[in-house]
Amino acid sequence: MLVYLNSDRVEGVYLSLPKDVLAERLADRFDRVRNTQDVRELIALARVLADLDPRRKTEGPELAEALLARAAKLAPNDPSVSYNYGRMLRTEHKPDAMFAAWEKALSLNPDDQLKVLIYTRIAEHRTTPDAQESAFRAALAINRNLPEPDPNPAFEYYLFLKQRSELDRAHTLLAEILQWEPAFVPAVLERGRLSADRQDWPQAIEAGEYVLRNADGNSDLLRSAHTLLARAYNAVNQPEKAQVHQAWVEAH
Repeated sequence: MLVYLNSDRVEGVYLSLPKDVLAERLADRFDRVRNTQDVRELIALARVLADLDPRRKTEGPELAEALLARAAKLAPNDPSVSYNYGRMLRTEHKPDAMFAAWEKALSLNPDDQLKVLIYTRIAEHRTTPDAQESAFRAALAINRNLPEPDPNPAFEYYLFLKQRSELDRAHTLLAEILQWEPAFVPAVLERGRLSADRQDWPQAIEAGEYVLRNADGNSDLLRSAHTLLARAYNAVNQPEKAQVHQAWVEAH
């Protein structure tokens, strides 16, 4: 996490560790940050504590806030501190302070990868479509110029466009995401759904089976893939295979 400090994907892997392993690692980190001056250590632990208990049933979020306050004193001009402080504030339902933290992070000259994340978080939480669109556009423009564009924020923009029924723009963006990373599982699933809508069943089946092999236990991806495959195998007159996937959907 210290190498990819602001990566939600890397943090998600960390949070998916078995509970006993995660507890041991958190205890170890507490010992390390007790008297540390390492801002990245403070941010990493604060992120985990805040995201481990977003419903605030423990003291984790309060400890996270205290750690980020220490980080801010040590490095008041570090954009990662302000960005992660804003992430924490979203769980506290303090939108004005959240947006202020993210705007401050943008003013502190973050690198382009962090700019993409900040603009995407702003887009997610703005309450008007025009404001969301503006932030998503800003994120995409920067993302396109990264040495390795990040498909995750671009895919969030795709979902926004799809929800607004701007399908031509959405499909163009989806194709661009798949050019960046052909194995990006959520985008492959969407391509499979589009194939099914065109009744291109071999392509739909190929996409669905790929998602099943690479969903890494993600229940939403698994459900969507099984649903797609049940539909596709029925369409190609393979009811036994269709029933396997339909049974999975019904059991879960």
